[in-house]
Amino acid sequence: MDINITNFKPEYSQKILSLINSQDSNFIQDNVISETLFTQMISIPDSNPEKDCYVISNEEDIIGFVQLIHESPISRTVLKFWISENIEKNQIFTMIIKKIELKFRSLDSKFLHIQIPENSYESILVKNNWNRIKTYITLKLPLSSSPIFKIDPQLKITNLKFESDETDLTNLQNICFENNWGFSPNSVNQISYRIRMENCSPQGIVFIESENKKIAYNWTLLNENNKTGLISMIGVHPEFQGKGIGKQILLAGLKSLYNRGAKIVSLEVDSENKNAVDLYKKIGFAEDQKNIWFEFI
Repeated sequence: MDINITNFKPEYSQKILSLINSQDSNFIQDNVISETLFTQMISIPDSNPEKDCYVISNEEDIIGFVQLIHESPISRTVLKFWISENIEKNQIFTMIIKKIELKFRSLDSKFLHIQIPENSYESILVKNNWNRIKTYITLKLPLSSSPIFKIDPQLKITNLKFESDETDLTNLQNICFENNWGFSPNSVNQISYRIRMENCSPQGIVFIESENKKIAYNWTLLNENNKTGLISMIGVHPEFQGKGIGKQILLAGLKSLYNRGAKIVSLEVDSENKNAVDLYKKIGFAEDQKNIWFEFI
């Protein structure tokens, strides 16, 4: 059977959507991505879908899709992929990484990274000169009732306002994660784009403020199709860490998701971040799976 890897073209979108929506994502079961959201996902700032995305096909259908995400501030490229459930996945995965390894040599990035579920493609990556470098844990929490919590009277909870809060959100996210592995500093343009994506809403981005300064945030997403929530980013300004604000902003985000109809919430955390893992488990989150980051040598 002939298998081809070619550059993405917009006319492939519908078939790629069928492929992606036929499988569960790492975070959300019964995932449904619209054509609008798909187009937004592959058209993020500083990307070019027809250069950074690839389609894997055989004589009958599209059987795989690849997206390269370039993070120039940290000289990193991240490989994301989807493979059909109805074929020999190891063969297709091997073809993908060999294709991207060759592509990588022509890029400006110093690092090429990929994340895979534990116990999936590890042996193939190791055989092809990839090193395991990080483990992340996916945690899930059923939301059967609205979280109850008290906030310090000197603090207040607010939601994102388009335009007026975009610079503040960018600065807060960058300072919260500036020393974290794999974090690439964001520009205001990138943040402005992402908060307007179809799966995002101002009500889903929650801040804690002190004296009109944003000191913590919880960026949540909601899959309206199956009422599954995702905490995509959560952070506390370094000057305010160690004061219990992390728990408050976590609960504030969960309350926002509950009020918008979420039945279950997922998040992902670095396994080495013991404080965060302990906090999530105290709230009731339970480990669902581990995801492994590899780096091409």
